[in-house]
Amino acid sequence: MKEKLVLIGNGMAGMRTLEELLKLAPEQYDITVLGTEAGYDRLIVATGSSPFIIPVPGNELDGEPCPI
Repeated sequence: MKEKLVLIGNGMAGMRTLEELLKLAPEQYDITVLGTEAGYDRLIVATGSSPFIIPVPGNELDGEPCPI
């Protein structure tokens, strides 16, 4: 099964990137390109999040953050 790849923006850099991806792995991706002509009035990209805790001393402690 192909991986789903979405490119937002159909400018020169994005298209060039897709060209190279297709040269390297022509059957790997099912590609969707969203550009200004893509026929939508609003776009929401809500991919979720993964928390990143910076590696500082005390980051593993419980409790409320200290006000500065």
